[in-house]
This record gives sequence, C-alpha cells and structure tokens, in this order.
Amino acid sequence: MGRLEGAVTLITGGGSGLGRAVVGRFVAEGALVGVLDHDKDKLAALTDEYGDAVLAVHGDVRHLEDHQRAVSGIVDRFGRLDSLVGTAAINEYAARLDQIPPDKLESALDEIMAVNFKGYLFAAVAARPELAKTNGSITLTLSTSGFYPGASGPLYTFSKHAGVGLVRQLAFEYSPAVRVNAVIPGGVPGSDLRGPVALGQEGISLKTLDRDGQVADMTPLRRMPRDEEYPPIYVLLAGKESTLATGGFFSWDGGLGLVGHGMTRDLGT
Repeated sequence: MGRLEGAVTLITGGGSGLGRAVVGRFVAEGALVGVLDHDKDKLAALTDEYGDAVLAVHGDVRHLEDHQRAVSGIVDRFGRLDSLVGTAAINEYAARLDQIPPDKLESALDEIMAVNFKGYLFAAVAARPELAKTNGSITLTLSTSGFYPGASGPLYTFSKHAGVGLVRQLAFEYSPAVRVNAVIPGGVPGSDLRGPVALGQEGISLKTLDRDGQVADMTPLRRMPRDEEYPPIYVLLAGKESTLATGGFFSWDGGLGLVGHGMTRDLGT
C-alpha cells in the first residue's frame, strides 16, 4: 500500500512541470486525484495515463467558481477531499521594474496576482468545507522569490511574498481542522511556467529560455533538480505523518535559499 492509499487530492496546475510530477507520485502512492488546469490537451494526457485515478477538470484558477466546481466534482466522484495542492503560477520574465513598459504595468500586475495569489486563495476557500470534514491539509507551492529578490521579476517576487502571508494567515484561521503549509522548490526542469499575456510572454517559459545551467550554478548542490525529486515533500505534508505541521515553509530547493539569489543578479535579463 502507498502512503496516500485511498486519499483524495485536488491539484491545481497539475498538467505540466512540478504539478504533473506531483500528480504522478500521488497516484503511485494510492491517491485519487482531481486536477484543475486550463489546458485541455494536458488534462487529456493525464487521464490517458492514469485512467480513473484522475478526474480532469478544465478551468481557470483565477475564478472562484471553477475551484468550487472542481471540489464539487471531486466529492461527487470520489466521495471526499483530503488535501489540496496548489502549483499553478505565472512569472514575468523581466529582471527589473524599469524593464516593464509603464502602460503594461497595471495589467501585468493584475494578471500575475490573479493567478499566483487569487488562484491559491480561491482554491483554499473552495476546498475548506470539505477539508474540514476530513481534518485535511493544504500545501501551496511558493518560491525562493517569496523570501529573496533578484531571481525573477518584481511582480512575481511580490506575488510570492504575498503567498507567504497567505499561508500564515490561512494556517491561523483554518486551524485546528485544516493544516496549511508551503513548499519552496528550486529550479524545475520540466516547468512550463509561462509569462503574462499582458507582456506578450505567454509563449515564454523556463523551458524555452533554457536556463538549467544558470540555476545549477546558483544552487549549492551544483545541479538542476529532477522533476521527480520534488513530490516526496508533498506526499509527506498530505499524509497522516505530518499532523503537527501547519504554518510551515519547507525548503526543498537544493540549498538555493542558502545563497539567497546572491549569484543570480542577471538571471532575468
């Protein structure tokens, strides 16, 4: 039996990159998984691979009603909800604020905050009633940019700092029924982390920029992590072995936080 045998999870942004790796590991550990994602082709690929163990929900994390529909569909299909994992995000690929055109600044900020902050907030709001019934958990994916400047653009960095506050507040408000934690990953080689439409960056991702070497150079372990190295911490936080963990920020980044982006001043250029 797996460590999540019979557990039911909602994963937002589970169609690619880190989210998809978490989906695969949760299924391998015996979980039943609902995936909310905006890409129909990626959702279809998940159901082709994992069959009835995955419920694909096409939707937009920026809308509360899509999260509510995902939770309702999961409970109808699987009977319960034990955990929520948030992974959906976007990142503006500009190193400095003065590289963002002033006439695009407001729309770019609104777009990034809608995905990176509202997407997590709405997921937590939609999932809370069902998670409270199971003494469940929420695990949100943040970033070293939630603690240090210099690796990403200012809007992404702001959104991830806001996520830190969100995790702390939710952990406080949702206790004792629901535990809330965050994972702080490093580089993700399979990431499809896109840029905002407002800046014309929807076709850009970490994969297209091919910065694995830069990420490896700035990481104390001196290598790019593999996608499959990230899910174990999510399994732990979603399982019954972590009943004391709430309000925690779990660095799973190859030591990237030790240097605080000190070697990455020009990464976003």
